[in-house]
Amino acid sequence: MPEVPLPVRVAADLRQKIEDGLYQTGQKLPSERDLADQAGVSRQVVRQAIADLCRLGVLDCQPRCRPIVITGASAKPIKRKRDAKIYLAVFPHVSDIIASQLLKGVQQGLTDPDVDLAMSPVPVGRMSSGHESERQQLLSIASDPHASGLILWYIGAERNIGALQVVRDAKIPMVFVDREPPKGFDADYVGTDNHESARLAVQHLISLGHRRIAMLTNEEPVSSVEERESGYHAALTDAGIDIDPDLMITVYLEGQSFEQAVRSAIETALALPDSPTAIFAVNDQIALRTHSTLLEMGVAIPGQISVVGFDGWLRSIPGGGNLTSAAQQFERIGHLAVKTLQERIHFGTPKSYRHVILEAPLLLKGSTGPVRAQQG
Repeated sequence: MPEVPLPVRVAADLRQKIEDGLYQTGQKLPSERDLADQAGVSRQVVRQAIADLCRLGVLDCQPRCRPIVITGASAKPIKRKRDAKIYLAVFPHVSDIIASQLLKGVQQGLTDPDVDLAMSPVPVGRMSSGHESERQQLLSIASDPHASGLILWYIGAERNIGALQVVRDAKIPMVFVDREPPKGFDADYVGTDNHESARLAVQHLISLGHRRIAMLTNEEPVSSVEERESGYHAALTDAGIDIDPDLMITVYLEGQSFEQAVRSAIETALALPDSPTAIFAVNDQIALRTHSTLLEMGVAIPGQISVVGFDGWLRSIPGGGNLTSAAQQFERIGHLAVKTLQERIHFGTPKSYRHVILEAPLLLKGSTGPVRAQQG
């Protein structure tokens, strides 16, 4: 079980003391220095814990004043109001395409006319700031008396488990989509069989005679990325192809634009003594940029290099584009997620949580071809 972050532990301890009556309604908290000494932590940790309790409505925080307790031992838990709403929380780093397809499925599956749907996107930025933004987002949802449920496209790995627990403590059921809940936090999940879908995508390239297949991946510490990487390795192993670590190339965003990062990864691949004849990208965002960059570099697709993506973004455009990709069923994921969530809202916490896994069939769109075409 991952360790709960210090600010979350301190906030939970303070809240327990308030509920036990040690700090009464209307009473000021001790100074940050005293609280830090009592908890054996830094003042910065105490400051963050107090900020979380302020967002949850437990404390009243004003500039240059010590926080005042406003939810004391006699206070009743938050009651959800009749005009309830379900939150769809997405991280738009990968594109609005996924969010829009999830939203469409959720709207189709939302049958309760008394429940509103609220979009809650995390601001775009560096991944580290995205984690903090997601944390603030979760705490805000937990404090909303209208929130009756949450569908979450999660990025925080173990880092935001404390915030997830705050949502659960607020009696708000949640369903994770696309990437599994972090280790140590059980919850309902609707997503894709990433391992098998990736394995079949790479197997397709192998069936065309490719033996030097690079994978362009990213830095996200989420289950979907890990499973696609394991599927890539499984396909090579099944075919008796030695795994070359040089062909597993990460697209690093730090200090450069996304376009520059993908180009740098491609240049790394092409500079290998035995360069790849095919590229499998961990998602379509990378695959599409790879496709356009190779063409800009004068590399023929699939004549010289075959390219396969993962997501199926281009299904929504006329003709479906020209990128072969494992097509995730985002609309159906959204539909099943809200159906599961509505069950939890009406019938309460289950004895065991449900994981629904869907296929991502490979759509052949002309970006792959046999190795011999590259040698002719």
